[in-house]
Amino acid sequence: MDRISYLPDALRLQILYFLPIEDAIATGVLSKRWQNLCFSLTNINLHQPTFERRSRGRKEFKDFVYQTLVLQDGLHIDKFTLSVDLDDLSTIHVNSWIYFAVNRSVKEFNLSVLYGKLDRKLHWCLFTCNSLRVLTLGNVDLVLPSNIGLPKLETLKLNEVRFYDENLTNQLLSSCPSLVELFISDCDLGNVKVLRIVGSNLKILTLLDLYPIPDVEISTSCLLELAYFGYPPNISSETLSSLLRVDFRTVSPSNVINARRDMFYSRTSDIVMGLHNVFEMALQGFFIEYLTRVQDSLACLPTSCYSLQRLYLSMYPTDNQVQVIVLLLSNFPNLKQLRIQVQQLMPSVRLNMDERRYSQELSSELKHLKTVDIESFQGTQCELDLVRYFLENVDAMDKLNIVYTSQKMVDFLIQMSVREKIESFGKASSSVVVSIS
Repeated sequence: MDRISYLPDALRLQILYFLPIEDAIATGVLSKRWQNLCFSLTNINLHQPTFERRSRGRKEFKDFVYQTLVLQDGLHIDKFTLSVDLDDLSTIHVNSWIYFAVNRSVKEFNLSVLYGKLDRKLHWCLFTCNSLRVLTLGNVDLVLPSNIGLPKLETLKLNEVRFYDENLTNQLLSSCPSLVELFISDCDLGNVKVLRIVGSNLKILTLLDLYPIPDVEISTSCLLELAYFGYPPNISSETLSSLLRVDFRTVSPSNVINARRDMFYSRTSDIVMGLHNVFEMALQGFFIEYLTRVQDSLACLPTSCYSLQRLYLSMYPTDNQVQVIVLLLSNFPNLKQLRIQVQQLMPSVRLNMDERRYSQELSSELKHLKTVDIESFQGTQCELDLVRYFLENVDAMDKLNIVYTSQKMVDFLIQMSVREKIESFGKASSSVVVSIS
């Protein structure tokens, strides 16, 4: 008995949603009810490699796409996904499919160029689509029209996209008043020297691996999550105070021209001082190194971030970085979990080795810090000083886990000597368990 055919149309559409587009279209031969349904698909996923693998050369992908779209008589499309090989197709074909989706009031549009390169602009209608809520572009040249407006766009994801014009790029980002999530990764920014992120509704922002590395300015009123890799960005105080989760990974100060170094050093200090409400934070790459180079403001950091509970740091084993870490911790009295990754000293990395002493008294008010993990431990004196600080000052700590570097750079005798030194340190917590592996 064919029970599936008698299910409600909405439920059968859900079944078709999870089928490859070829199989969904093929259900039209079952009966007129199925035929009418497959002509009204609201989720169209066209993946060229999958189609060609299954068709084994019996039909060309572009012919199948045109036949599929001609059959569609629905008034709207919820989701249109297109993954293509431009070694076999031209941008003319892609643009005709973009026009079809926009003309059907598409809500989510995803385009990924798997091989080849666009030979002309994407159709301008994609950037003036009033219905679009989600736009994802992968491996395309983003030559933008002068007229841009995406009033309902909530999510914009750009991966391996090549930009060409700074003004139009910033115009695109400012022409999405409803934008909630912005993701830009592995993109070639070409002539974009300053990337400006604005938006009154933006809540989630990811900026990773942009090249050439631009100067970034972020000014939003309700940003909650930020993941960032590059030079220290210029972030408004309003944005900093709204953030709840942050992950900063900064490039080496050695890559910065001398005229801009003081500005970037100051920005790292401003970021730390402005994060009043964050409860989860990661400071990676050279972020701590930038802080060691701040002249005055670091010694005056206010003890104001009572919300921070989880902290991840990456550090180089220098005395200055240890001092900065201890000073930072004095500003997070409610911290519960701390994880530190020790990075290997490299000859090509120039660190601040000028001995500095910060005048602020080191606080031992970490009354809630339960777990400390130190990974890629090398056993240097700087690291031992940090371990001593935790053991002698954190009376709430239950576990201190030390994991040696995976590289075989520390021989057994040195490890035994380091273990003996750690065991000789005083302990503020009588119940702390120290694990060394």
